[in-house]
Parts: sequence; C-alpha cells; structure tokens
Amino acid sequence: MSSMKTHGLSPVFSKTGRAVETNNFIKKQRTDTNIREQVQNILQILSTDRWTKGQDMLKYHRSQCNYMNQSWTQWQGLMDYDEPSSVYMLRVFTGPIKPMFPQKNLFQYMSRIYRCCKLGFSCRRIKGLQGTLDEGRREAAFYIDTDVLSLSTQRAELHLHVSADEQLTVIPILTINGLRRSSFTQMRSGHIVDVALDVMFILQALKDKEMEDAVKEDVTELSLSLLCIYNDLHVPCNGHRVSLLHSPFIALQYK
Repeated sequence: MSSMKTHGLSPVFSKTGRAVETNNFIKKQRTDTNIREQVQNILQILSTDRWTKGQDMLKYHRSQCNYMNQSWTQWQGLMDYDEPSSVYMLRVFTGPIKPMFPQKNLFQYMSRIYRCCKLGFSCRRIKGLQGTLDEGRREAAFYIDTDVLSLSTQRAELHLHVSADEQLTVIPILTINGLRRSSFTQMRSGHIVDVALDVMFILQALKDKEMEDAVKEDVTELSLSLLCIYNDLHVPCNGHRVSLLHSPFIALQYK
C-alpha cells in the first residue's frame, strides 16, 4: 500500500479522486483572489471615470444654459471707437415670403434649449429664423414672414459664430439708419466665439413697417461691424483670423 506525506496537512483530492498538492491548491486560491481584486479595481476605475466624465459633461451643459440666460452686456465705447476693420452687410426681407430651412447650427441651438429645459432651467417658446451667407462670406440675409412679426416676442437674438485668435476680444456693433447698437453676450470655446446680439429694436422697426403695408415685400439693410481688441488696443481683425464660420440665425423668444 502506498503512503502520502502531507507534512501535517490533510490531502486535497480533485473531482477525479486524484490527490492535489495542498500548496498548489492554496496558490491557485490566492491567484483567483488576486484576479478578482484586479477586475474589481478595474471596474471601479472605469465607473469612477464614467462618473467624472458625466459630471464634466453636466457642468458643460449647465455653463451653456447659464450663458443663454445672461443679461445683455452694453459696450460703452460706441461714441469713440475707431473705424472697424471687419464689416458685414445684413439684409432683412419681410412680406409674403418663405423662410429658409434651418441649418446645423440652428438645430444645435434648439437642442440646447430643450436640454436646458430638462435640466431645470426656464423653458421657453423659441422660433428660429435661419439666415444665409453669400460665397464671399460678407453679406447675410434673413427672410421674415408676416406670421413671425405677429408673435408676442419677448427677446430677439442674432446669433453669430466667429473665428478669432484666443487672446482677441471681439466686439459686435449693429448700425441701422445711423443708429449704433451693441448689446450682446458671448461665450468662447478655443478660437470660436459664440456671439448673441440683442435685435429687439430691429424687430420693432420691422413691425412698424409691416403695419404700413402688409402685402408688399420690403428689405431693411443694416451693417454688422466687428471691433477687435488686443491688450486694450484696437487691432485689425483681418490679421487675427477673424471671420464668420456659419450662416447666422435669429432666435425669437415669445409668449
């Protein structure tokens, strides 16, 4: 009869009845435990990473919502500013005309409004008016029908996406009939500046024209000037890669 030395430990048998070295069995248990701990650590790291990214995304969305609810900034240098180095022509057509189909930037804005509403920010009734931009990217046009002018509008915004060097401050100015206006908000992401201008005064002027002749198609012209400031000094915009990236759009908040 054969004998087995166990050195004080009881032998362990496999399912087939064969004896298994106790030291090997203990090593296998430790290995399995280490693997489980490693897997748990990896899962915990991945879970923490997803939570962190989720929090960062939520913070980003909230910053966008806060930006969209900001009060207008009034630029105080309207009376003594130098001639702007970047000027665009805006034409607003009114009457019995068909509005333009929304483009990507307007769709993204409307999605942002919906997301902010879900996050608990004020929910709004918004109507977007897509503008066009010519091939030279110097002239923009908007087409506004009579239904839009009949809305009880509370806030009207002209939205621009402007490319500019990161250390450059861009000031937008609207001029109509010799009257200058510069009420705006802006948010920067790298070299892209999201600018929103207050255009309620334009909408009111269009409503006054519409009351005179609701059938005739009319056009209102105004200029958009961009002032570029670097280290508190006016500088040429063209030397700092300033340009409109997309066709602008108008967003109307109404009752």
